[in-house]
Amino acid sequence: MKDHLIDGLFYFYGMTEEFIFHISTVINEYIESIHAVSGGDISSAYKIITSNQSYFLKTNTASNALHMFQNEAEALETIAKTNTIATPNIIDCSTFENTSYLLLEFIESKSPSVEDFKTLGKQLAALHQNTNSYFGLQQDNFIGSLSQSNTPTDSWNTFYVNE
Repeated sequence: MKDHLIDGLFYFYGMTEEFIFHISTVINEYIESIHAVSGGDISSAYKIITSNQSYFLKTNTASNALHMFQNEAEALETIAKTNTIATPNIIDCSTFENTSYLLLEFIESKSPSVEDFKTLGKQLAALHQNTNSYFGLQQDNFIGSLSQSNTPTDSWNTFYVNE
């Protein structure tokens, strides 16, 4: 599979041939192309295209990047378990050499219609109907690259003030 990689394209995005080969091994598919996509300013983001599907890849070399990506994956799984709003499938979250990454199913963006906004409002309302016996999470997470404490608390007011 390695000799099928497109030479030169990957170096433009700061990815080594070994890293791209690793990702193609993870998905067990030939990578036809990779395109940088816009988004946040903390990590690099890419659309990976294969003959079967597209993937979304976030990469970062910061020392806490893997922990950030693991928390993001867990948050997506938590939302998915509510069966209220579609979330991308998580393919892999790991580190290869010095680059941490989060690999997800790619969800194509589109211009939303009035109906899309109504659906989103209903889905958000349904999401917020999911409750727990406490406020917070079992683990701390991040807002961007900043640590966010999520110590479980009995009251929303206490959680909001202290966390």
